[in-house]
Amino acid sequence: MFTSFQAQQNQKFDTLNQSMNVIKELHSELKNSVEFVSRKYDESLAKIELLQEENKTSKKQISLLEQKLEQYEKGSKASTLEIRNIPKTEPETKQQLIGMVMEVATAIQPNLNINSTEIRDVYRTKAETIVVDFTTVTRKSEVIGSVIKYNKSQKVKKALPLNTNNIKMKGAPRNIYLSDCLTVKTQQLFYLSRQLTKRQGFHGCWTSFGKVYIRKKEGDSPIHIKNIEDLNNII
Repeated sequence: MFTSFQAQQNQKFDTLNQSMNVIKELHSELKNSVEFVSRKYDESLAKIELLQEENKTSKKQISLLEQKLEQYEKGSKASTLEIRNIPKTEPETKQQLIGMVMEVATAIQPNLNINSTEIRDVYRTKAETIVVDFTTVTRKSEVIGSVIKYNKSQKVKKALPLNTNNIKMKGAPRNIYLSDCLTVKTQQLFYLSRQLTKRQGFHGCWTSFGKVYIRKKEGDSPIHIKNIEDLNNII
C-alpha cells in the first residue's frame, strides 16, 4: 500500500514539475516578447523623435526660403506702383498707357516731368489695374509722394481728390488710386491690417516701400507690421 501511495505521489510530483516547467517556458517566452516589444517601441520612439527634428529643420529651411523669396519679390517691385480705377479703353496700346501715366503725373505735380524713357514697363492686369515699373525707385517714390500731397491739399480745399477728369477722361469723375505694388504676402498682411484698423478705430493704415504701417492715434509714431504676430500684439 505504501508503495502504491508513493508511486501516486511521485506521479503527482512529476505532473506538477512538468507544469512548472511549462509555466517557466511560458514566462520566458512572455519575457522575451515583452523585451522585443519594448525594444521595438524604443526604436519607434527614436525614429519619431528623429522625424520630428527633421520636420523642424525642414520648416526652418522652408521659412528661410520664403523670407528670401519675399525679399527678392519686394526688391523686384521696389520701383513699381499700381494705378487703379482708370477705365479701360478699347483698343488700348502700351503707348496709350504710358500717356495715361504721364498725364496722371502732370495732374498731381506739373513739374514732375515724367519722361517715357523713365518707364521701364507698363501694363494692365486682369483686374484692370495699371502696373507701372519705373527705371528708378526714386522716381516711383516721387510720384506716390506727390499724389499724397495733392489729395491732402484737395481735401483742405474741399475739392475732389485725383480723378479721371484730371486726365481729361469724359464722363462722371472716378477717383484714381495710386499705391505700392505689393507682394502677395504683403497684400494679405495689408488687408488684415486694414480690417484691424477699422475694427479698433485706429487712426490709419498704409504702405510705404512695400512695408505695412498702422498708426493707432493721431500724433502717435507709426507701427511697422511685419507679420500676423504683430497684429495680435498691437491690440
